[in-house]
Amino acid sequence: MPQTRILLAEDDPGHQSLLVAALADANAEVEVHVAGTGQEALRAVEQHGADAFDCVVVDYSLPDCDATELLPRLLGEGVTCPTIAVSSSRDQEVVIESIRNGSVDFVPKLEAVRGDHLWRRIELALAQQRRREKSRRTIERRARHLAALAEQDPLTGLANRRSLDRLFSGQHRSPDRRGRSSMVMIDLDHFKQINDRFGHDCGDTVLRAVAGTLRESLQPGDLAVRYGGEEFLIVRPSSGLAEAVYWAETLRDRIARRQIRAGELRVPLSASFGVANCPSPELSPETVSRADRALYVAKGGGRNRVCTWERAVFEEVATDPDTRRRASVERRLGTTLVRCRALLGPCHYDHLTVHARYVSNMAVRLGRALNLDGEDEERLRLAGICHDLGKFLVPDEVLGKTAALSQEERFLLARHPEDGAQMASLLGADTQVTDFIRYHHRWFLDLQVARNEPPVAVPLGARIVAVADAFVAMTSQRPYQNARSFSATVNELRKRRGTQFDPRVVDALPRALLAERPMSIR
Repeated sequence: MPQTRILLAEDDPGHQSLLVAALADANAEVEVHVAGTGQEALRAVEQHGADAFDCVVVDYSLPDCDATELLPRLLGEGVTCPTIAVSSSRDQEVVIESIRNGSVDFVPKLEAVRGDHLWRRIELALAQQRRREKSRRTIERRARHLAALAEQDPLTGLANRRSLDRLFSGQHRSPDRRGRSSMVMIDLDHFKQINDRFGHDCGDTVLRAVAGTLRESLQPGDLAVRYGGEEFLIVRPSSGLAEAVYWAETLRDRIARRQIRAGELRVPLSASFGVANCPSPELSPETVSRADRALYVAKGGGRNRVCTWERAVFEEVATDPDTRRRASVERRLGTTLVRCRALLGPCHYDHLTVHARYVSNMAVRLGRALNLDGEDEERLRLAGICHDLGKFLVPDEVLGKTAALSQEERFLLARHPEDGAQMASLLGADTQVTDFIRYHHRWFLDLQVARNEPPVAVPLGARIVAVADAFVAMTSQRPYQNARSFSATVNELRKRRGTQFDPRVVDALPRALLAERPMSIR
């Protein structure tokens, strides 16, 4: 296979033969492509490609053009290899014009056809180009290295905030323009106390260790940024909210388990997380601000936890003085939902309003059938209205999903009783009402053996709400199930009495249904 390919633009057949012979005699491993005109030379470049030739040798005067015209046109076609002009004329003006228009050398034709003179000039031109190319690559490599250093935090080796500018300018933007992306803001809890107690060297060790844990948790395409002192920001392209929350919870647990010692003492370590999710094309500084607002709520709620922007919005509205002026929990809830209406999808709205009212009504009926007093009935009414409040934080498409939920979606959905209890507390619900909400998905006398937690005595109110919720859910039409009849639902609940549901509450269900006019579902 030829090592050197040369494009020769020469119109004189005799000169063509002499030049080809001179090159062949000087180097057997050379291939010469001959063009008789400038147009033929351009067609050869178009046919074989701009990088097909190692060198171009051009006769200064061709029938259809001269070198001053052809050389710029070759350059315009993308030819970057060295070009050498040859001519029978030794006119100084010819030499100057050849060099001025892109030729790297000029060789008189009488010299070019003798011995290896032309070949040696080609070798020299190729050697010079290789040196220039090597120098260019070295400069580019150094420039990339300097650019990387400019966007790298020197302590942790993570990206710094300059990298976010490139992200928002589109240079790091996810190719998934139709999907969603997440930003996760992380702040180490009580980091000042670590510095004060163990020293700044220990603080630096903690930051490097956390950065290492972050790197181990990243997926291809993720961007990890040291955002400030003890704050980190993770950008996760093509990540839905459920996946982002699950990932953040897993990372939060890994950080809390990280063993870092200062002498004989273990350094206590935990982190708070704020998560914001948006369509991938909408990633912007506003998304960072949303994640930061969620982080603020996580730290205000006790630290070492994961909060979403949706939770931050709810808390801001629920604790606003205008909402606080409402006289009751129910009115505060109504005001909050109205002000957050833009965040509610159809499934959200159904769960938090229509479904909630039916569950509240059914819970009160069950309480009366069990001879509870008026105060307990009122707590049941409020717990029923607020029992699904935590689903405000679950994406609407997850609530209405007809296919099986992913592990991450099940994890997010399983959080809603605890989230709902905390959110109801913000609206002014007392601890008994919030406990009814917190435990209404716990199975009857659930001992939590799998989690090695202490036994939980599930309040009677929570057991009542559980049966009321199950009854209303099974007798309602949902995207993932058809509505059942009252009798079929009661039979199904009886099958689960003593395991999932309290037998006393299940047994009271027929009395609750018959005590008043039958409930009208939808």
